[in-house]
Amino acid sequence: MSETNKSEENVIEMPNYVVKLKQDRYGMWQCGELRIQADNLKDLNQRLNSATKTIENKCRILNTK
Repeated sequence: MSETNKSEENVIEMPNYVVKLKQDRYGMWQCGELRIQADNLKDLNQRLNSATKTIENKCRILNTK
């Protein structure tokens, strides 16, 4: 295996954001932690808006079941 193939295998691609959900004492799901990967403020703003909308929708679905 050549050196270029070895270095390509070691590349780790980071997700745009990571969400940790938790339940409160009443069993309702909520966002416990949100980590966002961004290179600049514009990307951060877009990913934050996208993540919060997705989290709100998913928590709404989980809390109505």
